[in-house]
Amino acid sequence: DMDTAMAILNNRFQIMAQYRKLVIAPLVKQELEKVDHSVRHQFHRAKRLLSRETSLLDDKHHMRIQTMLEHSQALKVIYEKRLALQQIWV
Repeated sequence: DMDTAMAILNNRFQIMAQYRKLVIAPLVKQELEKVDHSVRHQFHRAKRLLSRETSLLDDKHHMRIQTMLEHSQALKVIYEKRLALQQIWV
């Protein structure tokens, strides 16, 4: 029914928001401190890019994400886990 569908959708948004807040944000901050200065500009708005629905990203954003993931194995892991988590609701 409609109430169940709305509850599931609301739960999805809450889970993804918590993942962003508790996993992505702290790790981006940590990795930003470790990354080489020559690629630091690629990490601008990393939290937002790594959290965003992939269908909403343009080619430029996908390239920036790939660059970040090439420079940080930790970010690569949490990004892949976020995508896997998102697949639960597909």
